[in-house]
Amino acid sequence: MSCLMRQAFPLSVFMRSTGLRTILVFSALLSAPLVPGQAPPPEPDGNVDAAERTRVIDGALAQLRSKYVYADKAAEMEVAIRARCSAREFDGVNNARNLASILTEDLRDVCHDLHLGLYYSASPIPDIPEDVNGIGNPSDAETERRSNFGFEGARVLPGNIGYINLLRFSGLPQARPTGIAAMNFVANADALIIDLRNNRGGSTDMSNLLSSYLFDGVVHLGDIYFRTTGKSMPLDTAAEVVGYRFGSAKPLFILTSHKTFSCAEGFTFALKSLGRATVVGETTGGGAHPVSNARIDSHFGILVPTGRVTTPHAKGDWEGTGIEPDVKVQSGLAVKTANLLALDRILATTPSGPHRDFLERTRLAVSQYKATP
Repeated sequence: MSCLMRQAFPLSVFMRSTGLRTILVFSALLSAPLVPGQAPPPEPDGNVDAAERTRVIDGALAQLRSKYVYADKAAEMEVAIRARCSAREFDGVNNARNLASILTEDLRDVCHDLHLGLYYSASPIPDIPEDVNGIGNPSDAETERRSNFGFEGARVLPGNIGYINLLRFSGLPQARPTGIAAMNFVANADALIIDLRNNRGGSTDMSNLLSSYLFDGVVHLGDIYFRTTGKSMPLDTAAEVVGYRFGSAKPLFILTSHKTFSCAEGFTFALKSLGRATVVGETTGGGAHPVSNARIDSHFGILVPTGRVTTPHAKGDWEGTGIEPDVKVQSGLAVKTANLLALDRILATTPSGPHRDFLERTRLAVSQYKATP
């Protein structure tokens, strides 16, 4: 297939929250405010000449050589791209966005790493501080605040079952009070459901914070090894929390879908491996590598996976395979399924009496609810 016929990847594929630490759109790439109900205006395309194509290709390969988590795989990617250059496959690619998309496709053909991707911005990309630990760059705090730092909802379902819907794991310090408030809100529930079906990832800062409320003390969740430093960063729960813990004894359920990705998978993987959570839903997306955001030139950048997750509780990680749920159901049925499982767990320890009668009536009502797959 010629390069000119390949499908272009939208910019949004690469400028989302990815990795085990937050990589978010920096301010210069944010689109203009939208009128409610209006689609975002298309970003203008740019043109590239032979010199810029060469500069972008060389710059991307240099970043991969120095940072990509597996040096041998970076070498394989370079061999493949150089071969395509020698075959003059990129000569007809004059559109900037197509160049980024085609290079991403060709690189992923070798590494199969969904975190890796080039992107193009019509607006100049600001200088990105050197990111040796794969931690990423600060996001726009006001934009995050308007979306409540990813916390879509927190409530208590009938039967005293807590429910938190989390769309991303924000790494901003300003997000911590919201995470603390959400966990304190559900602290008195008899079971908890955390919905990550639409969570594409984010920061281990928030992941560790929430995990700390789900245990009774310090627990080692795993480590992230970074090729750029040759060192590992431990992931541990906190010895103390603000307010009240949900604790380690009460039932916990995590909802997943094929959209669940990156740090959302890391959170799920750790709690599932430790036997703390029951995972309900679909197999997750399969992105385990934290990423570094690197500027190639004023209009091209690249997200480079720089690390890998290790854990004493399970062999390997979920890169390329995703996490298999304990209870596999279609995404649309996950809430109902987890709700019923939670009620069953609570009923198993509830003695006869008015409260048990209430729980049984509640379970019957939930079972009759017509969920959409």
